[in-house]
Amino acid sequence: MPPSPPSHPSPFIALNIPTAEKVSLLPFPHTVYPTAPTALATETVTGLVIDGDIPTPKIYSLLDLKGLTREKVKKTMVSADGWHSTQVWGGVWLSTLMQALRGSVPGLNSKYLLQTNCWGQQEVLRLSPDLEKSALVCDQIDGAPLPSTGPHACGPLWLVVFDRYSYKGLEGLSRLSLLNEPPRLEQRSDALGLDPLGMIQAGETVDAQTGQRLKHTGV
Repeated sequence: MPPSPPSHPSPFIALNIPTAEKVSLLPFPHTVYPTAPTALATETVTGLVIDGDIPTPKIYSLLDLKGLTREKVKKTMVSADGWHSTQVWGGVWLSTLMQALRGSVPGLNSKYLLQTNCWGQQEVLRLSPDLEKSALVCDQIDGAPLPSTGPHACGPLWLVVFDRYSYKGLEGLSRLSLLNEPPRLEQRSDALGLDPLGMIQAGETVDAQTGQRLKHTGV
């Protein structure tokens, strides 16, 4: 029987907890996952499943992903909770992964990307060239692998979308489903009163490490 997904006090995926509960393994607010050692089973440990509107599902092992063109970028992740964190993120751009898929699946032109993580949480993104260039299938932060076991697990993969609020990308990513029709899924954006695409709005956030404030012009 699969473990229950972690319970969060708000619609945010894993990033809305009191300062006192911050985890030292990561440089920003992070939820403790009491079921993580058993929740991260074969699917997330071994790689990333790609399915949906393609003839045959594909599985990219963690080694396969490391074999694609990799990037290390210093960028800021912004939370709708009112904080941000600037780190060096390592991984594979979604555009690189999609290019590899399009090379093996002729005519692939899906419009939506449904994410699923090891806790059964889901989030949808509308595919576009801009989205693909701003989303990173991340497996490292500041050169260190994302923890994939233990109470603070968020890896081994995390889809980080730099021009959207952090809740639009899932930690513990295990599956990406390519769809031509939007999935019937409760939108966190609706619950939060935000743009359905999760675009970062003009405003101000606080650095999770230093407390310094950063103004955003919006996307």
